[in-house]
Amino acid sequence: MRKLIALAITALLISPAAVADTGTGVEAFKTKHFAKALKELTPAAKAGDPDPKYHLALMYSGGFGVRKNPAKALDLYRQAAELGMCRRK
Repeated sequence: MRKLIALAITALLISPAAVADTGTGVEAFKTKHFAKALKELTPAAKAGDPDPKYHLALMYSGGFGVRKNPAKALDLYRQAAELGMCRRK
């Protein structure tokens, strides 16, 4: 129940600017513009949005535009999952 309440509060606190940055950051990631992706995704991730946390985790796990850091990637994956992020194959 606490996680659900925390998720609801987080969703209310995420600013529209953070959501816009997320879309831009995800598109930059998909088109392999990793420096732009990092710039756009980082503030949105810090604001508590799970999608940018997931994409930053992908970047750190693969070394895309950043130094490969499995520990940081794992932490970001965990944070994204705790906020309800779920990717299916």
